[in-house]
Amino acid sequence: MSKIKIHHLRQFVAIDREKSLRSAARSLGLAQPVLSRGLQELEAELGVPLVERHSRGINLTVAGQRFLVRANIALGELRRAEEEAAQWRGEATGALAIGLSHIVQDMLLPRAYVAFRREYPEIKLDIIESFFPKIRSDIDDGRMDFYIGPRVAANFGNQLQVDTLWNAARVIVARHGHPLGGVKYLKCLCDSEWVVLGSRAGGVAALESLFYENGIKPPKSVIFIESILSALSFVSSTDAVMILPKMILSSNLFGKKITEINISENIVGIDIVKVKKTSVPLTPAAECFLSQLLRSANNIMEIQ
Repeated sequence: MSKIKIHHLRQFVAIDREKSLRSAARSLGLAQPVLSRGLQELEAELGVPLVERHSRGINLTVAGQRFLVRANIALGELRRAEEEAAQWRGEATGALAIGLSHIVQDMLLPRAYVAFRREYPEIKLDIIESFFPKIRSDIDDGRMDFYIGPRVAANFGNQLQVDTLWNAARVIVARHGHPLGGVKYLKCLCDSEWVVLGSRAGGVAALESLFYENGIKPPKSVIFIESILSALSFVSSTDAVMILPKMILSSNLFGKKITEINISENIVGIDIVKVKKTSVPLTPAAECFLSQLLRSANNIMEIQ
């Protein structure tokens, strides 16, 4: 039976963070010999060296790097279990980390946040704005409770649970007064500058598919912009066009600067999904935040 204790994990994580036994001991309020003994016990239990000592401090061995991942996951799950128990006792404390795609954050977060804070005023809340591929490791390692954003072409595996929340209608948007704002057919936009948001390869492939499906050569001029704010700023001040979820037209920030080009061809909607670890249930605080995000989405779709 393993003799690894929680304090071994916490001490090891501190050693990696500080890169020094002395600094790690100080950060934990321990004497350095106590920390050194704990590291020796951990290495003896695992049967492999976890650190390499040198004149400038400490580096992890390959085994140490792998064990660090497991240690962080274990400590994260323990923290989450303690916070969940406290929340079930009625204590509105703990931490919550959520990943949101750009548009989900812009459109749904403000209203959801206000409602969430009424129930959990003391929860530490970290919102990471990103596309799923960039924050996948945070979900895998347990550092993030869940992610909401567009479905991407990815191998989620059995460790991740993916649930479709709604299908977001998509439209072509352009600035008000765009010279092609009144066209009715996709072919009229072939020579326009198109903005692709998010994954370069996936975004360009999706754009080309739309044109090929309608028997039209795809546009040659495509610009990739990673930030939603930069993309919308660019589109609202140039003759470039792009495809976005229709809900963006209700945005307080950009809704008045862009308009839909209402073409006759159908643009397939995109699934907005929730991604979380399969084996880890959401805490009451996470469930509350998720329900408020969904409520915000339903309100926007009712208006549209």
